[in-house]
Amino acid sequence: MSPSGEDPKELYKRYEEDPEGYEANAELGLYLSSIRKTFIHGEPYLRKALAFGKKDRYTQDILDRLGSIYTQMGYPEVAADIYRVAIRSLPEAIHFFYRLGDELFRIGQEDDASRLYETANEALYSRAKRVSEEMGEPVTHLLEPSQTFARYFGEMGHRFDLYLKVRELGLIEGERAILQLPATMGDAAEQRRERLGRILGRDFAANALEIDAEREAGRAAYLDRIL
Repeated sequence: MSPSGEDPKELYKRYEEDPEGYEANAELGLYLSSIRKTFIHGEPYLRKALAFGKKDRYTQDILDRLGSIYTQMGYPEVAADIYRVAIRSLPEAIHFFYRLGDELFRIGQEDDASRLYETANEALYSRAKRVSEEMGEPVTHLLEPSQTFARYFGEMGHRFDLYLKVRELGLIEGERAILQLPATMGDAAEQRRERLGRILGRDFAANALEIDAEREAGRAAYLDRIL
């Protein structure tokens, strides 16, 4: 079904009747870009719909899909232009700041990307703080590494990004930080090794030995690094 719930055949029929129409192009473009096989084929229809300059229920999805299409096609500069339009049109949609930052990072504009990330982080923090104060609860931070950093800098970037976030949050009083890691499989020992490895690095998990020891009338299992 299409984003509006219509039969795809009806979308094509409407487009054939009005190939220059805004809704016909928006609906058909969003439908095609929602399917993996036809993802990039939605581009000309979405581009035509965007040219109308409208701001309605389709706008955010059109900008989201167009930016993603150009990223997948290997055109980060064009994707960046789309996200600039998105930020001007929908400044309340914070995720567009991150998307633009990612594209600028890809084309080597790290300083501009960093400023966008900072702007987005401050906006999200202010929003979370306001909501927490209204609810009478402390701000809770869910920590997870930036996928962009992990993609470009590998495991070390993954760990360094988490370290910076933890260090920054450690300076904030009256707030809680939660380290969020994906669920693990296996028995308790395997899960412990896997989760520690995600924090300390894969090398730790691969070169660690579990020790079951007794201390002060109690037993404890822990992992020791083999150097």
